[in-house]
Formats: sequence, C-alpha cells, structure tokens
Amino acid sequence: MNRIVVLLLVTCGIARAEEIHPEIVEQAPKSTQWMIEMLFDQGFFSGRGVEPDGRHIGISWTREPAVPTPVLVLRRALPDGTDVKGRSTRVVDQGGTVLVPAFLYPSTPKEYHSAYDPSVNPLTVGTKIGEWTVVASVDGDAPDPIVDEVDPGTYLYALVPAVRGAKPDTYVGFPGDAVVTWSVSPHAAWFNRRRWFHLALIAIIAGSLFGFTWLAKRKELFVRRLAGVDAIEDAVGRSTEMGRPVLYVTGVEETQDIQTIASLLILGHVAKITAEYDTDIRVANAFPLTMVIAEEVVRQGYANAGRADAHRPENVMFITSEQFAFAAGVNGMILRERPATNIYFGRFYAESLMLAETGFLTGAVQIAGTGELTQLPFFISACDFTLLGEELFACSAYLTREPNQLALLKAGDVMKVVIAVLVVGFTVCATLAANNVYPFTRFSIEDVLP
Repeated sequence: MNRIVVLLLVTCGIARAEEIHPEIVEQAPKSTQWMIEMLFDQGFFSGRGVEPDGRHIGISWTREPAVPTPVLVLRRALPDGTDVKGRSTRVVDQGGTVLVPAFLYPSTPKEYHSAYDPSVNPLTVGTKIGEWTVVASVDGDAPDPIVDEVDPGTYLYALVPAVRGAKPDTYVGFPGDAVVTWSVSPHAAWFNRRRWFHLALIAIIAGSLFGFTWLAKRKELFVRRLAGVDAIEDAVGRSTEMGRPVLYVTGVEETQDIQTIASLLILGHVAKITAEYDTDIRVANAFPLTMVIAEEVVRQGYANAGRADAHRPENVMFITSEQFAFAAGVNGMILRERPATNIYFGRFYAESLMLAETGFLTGAVQIAGTGELTQLPFFISACDFTLLGEELFACSAYLTREPNQLALLKAGDVMKVVIAVLVVGFTVCATLAANNVYPFTRFSIEDVLP
C-alpha cells in the first residue's frame, strides 16, 4: 500500500556525474537541507493533500536553514513503473553563459538540449525545456502544497533555486544545488478522505432521523408551543362569528422555494379548519403553479373535514407574478372583502409591510411567518402573531405530529447542538493556539511514519 504522505530529507551533496552529464565535475557537499513532501492522497484527519482522483500531485518543501531564493518547479514524465531515487544535483551552466542548467538535459547522457537563455526567454508555467515542463515558480519555500494537475502516469520533479531577472518569469542565474525528487504516481482513491467531516455530519443526520422516527412512532415527542399556530383556530373562529372570509397568502416565490413548500403544508391545516367552521377561505398566489398546488391542497383539506362538496376552486386565485402588482391586488382584496383573518406564510420581500399595514387598518387578526430576516421586523410590528424563521418550517410537524416530520424537526435540533459545540470548541482551540497553548499533543510527520 502506498504511503499517504511521503517525506524525504535530502542533503545536498556529491552528485554522480553519470546521473547528470559526463562533463560535469563533482561538487563538494553543501549545508542546505531540503525537506520535501509529495502528496498524491491525504490522511483521514488531515487538511493537507490533493484531490484523490488520480490526476493531481502535490509538492511542498522547506529548507534548513531558510533560504529566500526563488525556486523553479519542473516536471518530467517517466515510463510507468520507473523507480527513481531522490537526489541533489549541481546546477551548472554550459559554456560560461546563462543557459539551461545541465541537469535539465534529456535523460540520455550524450543528448544535449539546444541552448535556452532564461534571462531573455520567460520560463512561464507550461514552458517545455527538453523533457521538462515548468510547473510553478515560488519565492522562497512552499510549506503549503503546490498542486499539479497531470495525466495518470509516473513523474519526476525538480526544485531549482533561481535568481529572478528584470522581466517577469526570467532568470539570470541558478545558484546552489537543485533537488530532483523520487518518482511518484498519482493514485485514484475510492473515497475522498479529505471530506470525512461531511460524512460524519451526514451520519449524524441519518442516525438522528432513524432514531427519532422510531421514537415518534412509539411515544409523543415534545415540541415547544408555537403561539402563532395555536392562534389560527381562534382567528378562524373569529372570522366565522363576523361572517367574513379568511385570507391566506402563500408568499411571492415559486413552488420549489422551501418557504413556499412550508406555506402550502400549513395551508392544508387551515383549509380543514375553515371547512369545519363553514368559513370561506381566499388563497392568493403569485405564480400559476403555486395556485394549482394550493387548489389541490385546499380541496384535500375540505375532504379531510368531510365537506368536499363545499370547496370552491375559484377562491384559490392567481394574482400576478410581478411583486408590487401582486401586493396591490392583495391589498385591494383586503379593502374590498375585509377578511377578519389574514395569514401570511411564505417568502416575502418589500411587500411585507404593505400587506401587513393594510390588514392592520382593516382590523383583521394577522398571523405571519417567514424565513426572511429583513422582513420579520415589519411582520412583528404590524401582525398579532409572527412565526420567526425556522418556526415556519416546524409548523407542519407541530400541527400534524406525523412521525417523519417530527423526526426531521428533531434531527435539525441535533445538528444545531453539534454545530454549536463545534463552534465553541474550535474557538477555544484557536484562542489557546494563538497564545501558544495547545490542548492536544503536537506531533510531526516523522512521528507517524513507520
């Protein structure tokens, strides 16, 4: 099994002539040490690494002592199965001019690459020099991996210290020793282990759903009281006493919007109550498809109350999809028919205050609910009851007590607790780390390698 993280400590020293070029003179050992890390996959609990799709290789390095010299990163393809050891090599100019470093010549010793002057010709990313391709140019070290996208195969990398020229991507010299890495191949993995945390969250949600569904079928789960929902029946009763209809607005977004879906779920419950009380209900919709679904929901609500014959499809209306024209149409309905109860559930924008203020002027009991944070103040100030944010989504489970919906509600509560604990825990760890206090034992890569 290939190592997930491979570490090489290269001491720049004597390079054998036959490994580079027969005319190169062996050099004396140098004191600079390279710490190189090649990444083609990642550990289970590490944020480092590359995408495990078999097409990415990561390379990072540090030097001891630290050297600010820019480093040119190059890549060369090798025949599959080739095993090359990492080595240091002397960067040598041919003929006394600033030409391609000698070790960049093709692998066959006596085949020279044509002269290439990097002080004039920019070595941009993607430039090919013989068998080598420029991958990146970094000022100093690269403790964070540089990710190189490659085709499946075997590759060799070179790290070449360089001196930048006056023009971008040009170089006037290659001082010191360069390092040629060992051969490495990217490996595709069955799982992207970098995203283990997402899997953990999914597992928590799935476990919560199954667990609370099982509990909800066997016992009554506690759901805190929602005053706005409890007031719906009283408000419909008031409309019955006054002989006025109930107005229900499903919001101004399309059917696929999550708040519109929540609104339509609650509409069925309201329609059932109005059927039981023999009270007319008017449903205003901003989109044709929403109207069609709302009409079916109201029909089912009347059927659940045993009064399917009392349903009047014309009471479920499509006004218009234009925002303020919709608000004007609903306001006209409020002023003409003067419903005793106005219910606004769904997604609302600037029209929220227009609708709520008009209903307030007619003296109607108003119940509103939306997930739009910017519109909640208007509903709170102008309506009698307001469902705040997520209460709108909890309303359906609160009304029906259906096990699956209760399980969704409880699973959401579990995730809130988990996220709150993580936020607090990571905040504490970050604060301690900023003050050089570490709650866990620190370890290096060398400690975990066999």
